[in-house]
Amino acid sequence: MPPFLSDDWFDAVETARVEVGDFDAGVHARLNLVVTTAGDDVIAGHIDTTSGLAMGKGHVDGADVTLTLPVEIARTLLVEGDQQAGMQAFMTGQIKVDGDITKMLALQGALAAPEATRLREKVAAVTS
Repeated sequence: MPPFLSDDWFDAVETARVEVGDFDAGVHARLNLVVTTAGDDVIAGHIDTTSGLAMGKGHVDGADVTLTLPVEIARTLLVEGDQQAGMQAFMTGQIKVDGDITKMLALQGALAAPEATRLREKVAAVTS
């Protein structure tokens, strides 16, 4: 199983997304992620729901919102799906938001859809 946010992990996530199939998340948003690690490294990623649900390495142009967050919180949100922990992290300033916060909140609800849940379960199964 590839380490979280490694190139191999992003490849495994894309394979899982293809297995789940495209679906309309109900929210059309582009979200860039700036994930910080303990060693002050930064990993860039994105979530794009403008045509299905896609997640990948690097940033997308024209993002509606950019989140800056520590790797532990990113893992909690993306692998474990713990939205309450994410909200706590936001309220305590661990997650910084730049852009349209309403898109971020709408996307949070969309990620509770059954298809998104299946995708997250597959992602958890391939994450070390």
